Amino acid sequence: LHVLFRHPAATKSRRGRAGNADVGVRDTIPDPYRTPNPEDALMGDAVIVSTARTAIGTARKGTLLDVSAFDLAKYAVGEALTRSGIAHDDVDDLQMGESLQGGGDIARYAAVDLGLLNVPGVALNRHCASGMAAVQGAAASIRAGMDRVVIAGGAESISSSPAVMKRTLGTDDMAAWMSPSHPATPDAPAFDISLTGGLTPA
Repeated sequence: LHVLFRHPAATKSRRGRAGNADVGVRDTIPDPYRTPNPEDALMGDAVIVSTARTAIGTARKGTLLDVSAFDLAKYAVGEALTRSGIAHDDVDDLQMGESLQGGGDIARYAAVDLGLLNVPGVALNRHCASGMAAVQGAAASIRAGMDRVVIAGGAESISSSPAVMKRTLGTDDMAAWMSPSHPATPDAPAFDISLTGGLTPA
């Protein structure tokens, strides 16, 4: 799911009318050289303007077998932006959750692929909660006045996730490895993906 946020300037104007969705954050930030207005202390809100998603595939089989997480991200982000009617130049940031794609920046990749060259993009990894973490971060950034338009969501492809090898400490042997989300214990082995990617992160 990819969600587009836009700052609606939730504070009221001095004429008593509600601010409209086109008012920028800077219009509600208090000027330090004038008398403070109590309304300026109110934080603006973040709203969902449009959404888009791809179909959900089955790992290692089906029609999405050979579609990478990077392409899935590009399709969803591009469609969410098209549906919103917001200009590309108005997008401040792109936040994307991903878990098993090697640790790169899938958000920046999607931004460049879509021609959003001035959008920095940030990838987040909270395993199964990664997409939600991206949405939370986007909403918080908008409410804090740091950004006005943010695209957020997540993308993953188990079918195309890379396999990582790591040397077993004290030996020259290489073994399959996954970056753990918690210290391994007998009750919660760190390399059991049902624990690493499901129960512990959320």
